[in-house]
Amino acid sequence: GEDIRAGATILAAGTRLRSQELGLAASVGLASLPVRRRLRVAVFFTGDELTRPGEAPGGVLAPGAIYNSNRFTLRTLLE
Repeated sequence: GEDIRAGATILAAGTRLRSQELGLAASVGLASLPVRRRLRVAVFFTGDELTRPGEAPGGVLAPGAIYNSNRFTLRTLLE
């Protein structure tokens, strides 16, 4: 065990615990870790003006319509 200094932080707060992180914790003798449940979020988009990319007939948006680009940005950020 010379790869980790005494008092060093091995897992920063907010680290997602995968098998690698659990193995690391076990390698320094930790039998348990304080954790928080993963946040659950619902997101929905409304509005008659919203059109999903690829769904505009002939690739032409109706007057006043916009592509719902926020759907993809926000869902990815939440994940």
